[in-house]
Amino acid sequence: MELDRSRGQFNELSFLCAEHVLQENERTLKFVQYMENKDWAQAGEMLYQSRISLSEKFQVSCAELGELVAGARKLGSEEGVLGARTTGAGFVGSVIVLAEREKASDVVSRVVEDCNRIGAPLTRLRASGFVAKPAGGARVIKFVTD
Repeated sequence: MELDRSRGQFNELSFLCAEHVLQENERTLKFVQYMENKDWAQAGEMLYQSRISLSEKFQVSCAELGELVAGARKLGSEEGVLGARTTGAGFVGSVIVLAEREKASDVVSRVVEDCNRIGAPLTRLRASGFVAKPAGGARVIKFVTD
């Protein structure tokens, strides 16, 4: 990887952040491929890997979000959880959980209840959650020029 050849040109944190970004791009492409192939377990693994990299390399997480991801992972595939990651850089961020459709509501309830019962480690903020159905995302429908 070209980044490895430039390692000495950056301080360690800058190098790790750059490494995270490059690897996150690769994970994103793999995630899309796994989703297209309906390989939910591998798609979920990409989410877990992303969360670890965000926390360890990019260093943008907080204990509360980590607890939510850990709670989802603890439920595991037996309970319908396929993967989870943080988003929003850990600063008033969120957790995305990939779950089986039929079990999604139960997963959200259990993860949120467990986190709130234990208490967020630092601030004792109350977690909340909801089920969302994936959609195509933002796109240009009609482009108008003057």
